[in-house]
Amino acid sequence: MIRLGHRHIAFIGATQSKTTELRYEGARRAFHEAGLETDDRLLVTVNSYDAQDAATAVTELLARGCTFSALLVFNDVMAVGALDALESQGIQAPEQVSICGFDDTVSAYSRPQLTTIACPSEDLGRQAVERLLQRIDGDKSPPTLHALPTRLIVRESTRAPRSS
Repeated sequence: MIRLGHRHIAFIGATQSKTTELRYEGARRAFHEAGLETDDRLLVTVNSYDAQDAATAVTELLARGCTFSALLVFNDVMAVGALDALESQGIQAPEQVSICGFDDTVSAYSRPQLTTIACPSEDLGRQAVERLLQRIDGDKSPPTLHALPTRLIVRESTRAPRSS
């Protein structure tokens, strides 16, 4: 989004989610490196990972009166809810707001098709099962963080912002 020229980027995540914290911190770091200020009013967290909660988050962002031209959303299902909420408010994606989801699950089926960050689901599942089996076998070591490589899949929901 930054490379496209967006300067006001909102973020929708899940409350009490370590993954939300990590993704938001990564976004904040990218904003800082690009010389952009972070506006914490552009962060909205919701209680679940579903489309309805994301739609509620978009309504909250709009009610706050915050200006944003791009939206990063915790997962693709939530991004579809955000798309619907924007459309119901007469806001078009990507013409007025670019949207990016995460996980590449339903992104190709939305209209417009969502730009998304794909993660290696099979590797993620494999590592989770391996860790579970270690725990079952008595491993009591503290939890560790595992980062897997991701890739950006650019589709129709993102573009450079319109000039003001």
